[in-house]
Amino acid sequence: MGRNGRLIYELIRETDKNHKIVIIEKGDSNPYAQQLAKDPATWWVQNDFTRKAVLQSARVDKAARIIFSTHQDLDNLNAVVELQSHRDTALAAPLFCHLGDLEMLDNFQQTLFREPAYSCVHVFNGYQSATKRLYQRLRGERFFAAEGTVFILFGFGRFARMLFTHILQDPARTANDEILIVTDRPPAGFDFEQVWRTGRENESCSCVIHEPIINDMHLSATWTMLERRVLPHAKPILAFVCRDNDIANLDLAISIKLRGPQRLREATFICRMYAKTVKDLSDMLDHRLTPRQSKDVLLFPLEAELKAAFFEEIIQVAA
Repeated sequence: MGRNGRLIYELIRETDKNHKIVIIEKGDSNPYAQQLAKDPATWWVQNDFTRKAVLQSARVDKAARIIFSTHQDLDNLNAVVELQSHRDTALAAPLFCHLGDLEMLDNFQQTLFREPAYSCVHVFNGYQSATKRLYQRLRGERFFAAEGTVFILFGFGRFARMLFTHILQDPARTANDEILIVTDRPPAGFDFEQVWRTGRENESCSCVIHEPIINDMHLSATWTMLERRVLPHAKPILAFVCRDNDIANLDLAISIKLRGPQRLREATFICRMYAKTVKDLSDMLDHRLTPRQSKDVLLFPLEAELKAAFFEEIIQVAA
């Protein structure tokens, strides 16, 4: 029961209050345990959900839907395989499996989940769906220019990587579009140099991918490096502030708007916000910037967008 699980739990509660929800939690220090264990409509099971005996004791055969929602991809996959490997037929209930690794998701969709025993499995990725909604909205509202757009990604965790993928896969992008990545440190398990080289060498990749800047993104020296790369053209700049820190994201956008180089001050900033305090952060924005400046700083409410994506991918599918 992490972020995904809590949002899905809330959706089920909101759409049908008569459902009995069984939560199997592998960890022994979950912050939601005490509250949900007291809920008469919830059965909280502290055990390893990757073991078939545990799943059977939770009566998965009677379930209306089964959802493996953790951020541990291998645990989710092991549970699905454990559940299905010894069965002659697929479960009647739809089964949902969260996979955060896009490469793994694509591989299993082309292999394992094509087998008849896994025909009931729906694979989902919350960040992929939420960032797709964001990207489509920006495209629909005409934030992109015919002469090309400069995309800047501040931070390069899962949220930013999903955005990066959507930009590259958009057939409307051309060689006039540019992508710049700024991060404090290289993300663990991700080969920046390989992505940059592949992007520059791949003829099907139409965007110009600049060499990543690995430096403290709050330093004016970093902003100067960025401006040097975007100065030659007067293309519009979309700057996505993607880190898992709401306050730091907004503070960076405001700081650049107030003290950054001229070209960066002209950018439109989209700040990833997870918390329910988006309104409070919006008030903070209004107090530090002029109305003209603040109109170019947009807050993306990730929690609300994830919930909307889960409603489409899980609740509606299983209805």
